[in-house]
Amino acid sequence: MKIICTKNNLRDAFQITERFTGKNLSLPIIGNVFFEADDKKIRCVATNLEMGVEVVVPGKVIKNGCVALPGRIINTLIQSLGEETVFIEEKDGAITIKTDTANFTLQGAPTKDFPLLPKIKKEHEFSVPASDFKNGLSQVLPAVSTSDFKPELSGVYFKRDTKTITIAATDSFRLAEKVFPFSSSGDAVSCIIPGKTCQELIRTLSEESGDNILVRIGESQITFDLSGIHIVSRLVDGTYPDYTSIIPKDFTTHFAVPREDLVRQVKAASILSSKLNDIVVSSSDGEMFIEAANSEVGKSRIRLLTKAKGKDMRVSFNFRYLADGLEAADGAEVLISLNSDTSPAVVCSPQDQTFRYILMPIRNV
Repeated sequence: MKIICTKNNLRDAFQITERFTGKNLSLPIIGNVFFEADDKKIRCVATNLEMGVEVVVPGKVIKNGCVALPGRIINTLIQSLGEETVFIEEKDGAITIKTDTANFTLQGAPTKDFPLLPKIKKEHEFSVPASDFKNGLSQVLPAVSTSDFKPELSGVYFKRDTKTITIAATDSFRLAEKVFPFSSSGDAVSCIIPGKTCQELIRTLSEESGDNILVRIGESQITFDLSGIHIVSRLVDGTYPDYTSIIPKDFTTHFAVPREDLVRQVKAASILSSKLNDIVVSSSDGEMFIEAANSEVGKSRIRLLTKAKGKDMRVSFNFRYLADGLEAADGAEVLISLNSDTSPAVVCSPQDQTFRYILMPIRNV
């Protein structure tokens, strides 16, 4: 192998691929990045057996070849280079990395044991605006369950029909749902994408949010293609719960509050919350209050300027869950709608009807 490439192109590729490497004592090769020059294409591949990525790197191929390189080391090494043009040559399983002022030799590993990325038999294929997809994932991801007790809740529910795309997540205590318009003539399809895959998609799409992303869904796997980046992931087995029945349709009380002010005051009040992470949101005579109390530390009570409608209310929430929902909602103002101190509350933005966040109160506090 012998190639010439820019530092920036190599850096971007190895930053992405290193995140997809894995640790496996019986298959240590997956801690490496498969680096290949083939005719006019340079590519980096990594997998942890649950998900994998292939990144095509622009550059000049002088001689074909391939080698497996330790992911963390090659990523750190490329980032440390000062010059823009990088010369890489492989010989006898080792690569030499040269610039005008630096010369590194890095021992690689044999590529014969490196697992190939699976090629799925596509059953559904469609393109989605990457910005909508990334924003939707970012808004619902905090609600994904971190427990393995219910594996289907450890992923993000994805549904495409002829008019909309729905992205949702829940951990049984809160639910986040994003629904945005999407025109398609294909059959409806739904699946559960692992939460870790969604995290990597958000990070990978951060610089590419202006393009479309091509999605292919197979029987047990899903792939995403965007601007020279190919990501493949397994899907979570199981059936996602029908969450729509728990979402209230009518409410007796509404709070309309400047979003950033409310986030700041929730976090301020939470400093004195108990071990339950509880705060109390209440209304009285058209005003809104946030309270917290800890018998060992102290208590707090904060009044907010708000537009409160309906009957007075006093409800306890987990402040972390409430803050997640407020931060996920877009817009300058946020609307909190309730019926009682035991029924689900809905957080949304009047400026963005595509997103809603449903939060269960804490009972008996």
